[in-house]
Amino acid sequence: MLDALISPLFSILENKFLLFILISLVIIGSIWFIKNKAKSGFSISDRFFRFWTGHSIESNNDLLSDIKEVEKFNYDIQYECNIEKAKI
Repeated sequence: MLDALISPLFSILENKFLLFILISLVIIGSIWFIKNKAKSGFSISDRFFRFWTGHSIESNNDLLSDIKEVEKFNYDIQYECNIEKAKI
């Protein structure tokens, strides 16, 4: 049964064209996912790092946490302004 699962994977790895297409789709899909979830350039890079490594670097005393707080504040203000414009 294990051979039935591994054999198609080996055939994909041997076929360079299919491997290129598969890797390209994974990269494009991850960029699309991150772009739709992110709010700014820093947020994109931070989310990309967390997405590919599986963890985030968190500390309350470092510059990254300060930047994240500013990004959240800026996004919240922008979101509230857009809601007020939509009401008008």
